[in-house]
Amino acid sequence: EMLIDEEELDCTQEILHMLSDILKTLDDEQFFSLALTFLKKSLEESLLKTNYASALKIFQTAHYIRELCQKEQSWALNEIETFLIEVSGPDYIELLKEPLNEKETPHLKEIQEILLLLSPESIGTLAHMLVEIESSQTEEMLIEVITTLAQQDYRPIEPLLKDASDDLLLVLIGVLNRVSSESAHQLLFTLTRHRSEIVRKVVLRTLINKKIWNPESYFTMVEDESTSIRKTVLDYLGSKRCEDTERLFINYLQKGKLSNSESPHLLACFRTLGLCGSERSIPFLQELLFGGNVFVKLLGSPALHGAGIALSGLDKQEAWFILKKAAGSLYPGVRRSVREFLED
Repeated sequence: EMLIDEEELDCTQEILHMLSDILKTLDDEQFFSLALTFLKKSLEESLLKTNYASALKIFQTAHYIRELCQKEQSWALNEIETFLIEVSGPDYIELLKEPLNEKETPHLKEIQEILLLLSPESIGTLAHMLVEIESSQTEEMLIEVITTLAQQDYRPIEPLLKDASDDLLLVLIGVLNRVSSESAHQLLFTLTRHRSEIVRKVVLRTLINKKIWNPESYFTMVEDESTSIRKTVLDYLGSKRCEDTERLFINYLQKGKLSNSESPHLLACFRTLGLCGSERSIPFLQELLFGGNVFVKLLGSPALHGAGIALSGLDKQEAWFILKKAAGSLYPGVRRSVREFLED
């Protein structure tokens, strides 16, 4: 059997050398296509026989041939790229499923080298294989492979996000965390509306740890059903002065979005406005304190209290002037709404 394997390897190597020669000296498209067909068959046989050295050699040479095509023979580039996509498909990866599911995989390193040479199109197949793996060592290897492939092209991850299990989504969030791309960040933001609270929490923490600043995308979580998520996103949006964030909160509060909300959440939004805002917020907050319903000014309300919180958070001279003016108002509800900020 070893002798047969060596003969097959020699035959495969001859074909690989011939492919290189065709690219360097000839333009024989028909033979090039036939040679690639033979290599696909050889690869299948190598994987079936667990001859990973031969399989790895085929992949390595295919990548080398693609480099030659890019430099010298553009006519063959489409064929070799199609070849690499086809051998990265489920039919070929499936041949590695059984050895990877074994408790001990003696060829794990060789298989990893093969997987790293797959097209990123294989990410979907590898991800679904990942959830069936029992060995932690093999699982770590597959996550590393998926991450490396995603750094080449993360787009095959997108179709997985719709129906993936929560456990797989947590892995994919970790993968996307290591991809530096604005579009990849937007994929993460799509998960901030996921049905699972743990997924939303993890993706929010991931985005914050990456220091991604996109107030409009975060703002969708301001009304999240989870108290801890609301607190986390409000804390982050209030972590620095930002005109975009300020505008979002002013519009949100002006439209009465919180008229039926609980007072603690209403006050938290006003607090965030004070931390992120500027002088542009003052007219809106001043109108809340001194305009409007007489009964509200007599009795007070969470919105009045919120206006006081926001003005104190702005920490601007004009804001303090308004707070002092409110403290001398004829209306007890207005006075009570600002009293705590002027006690010192």
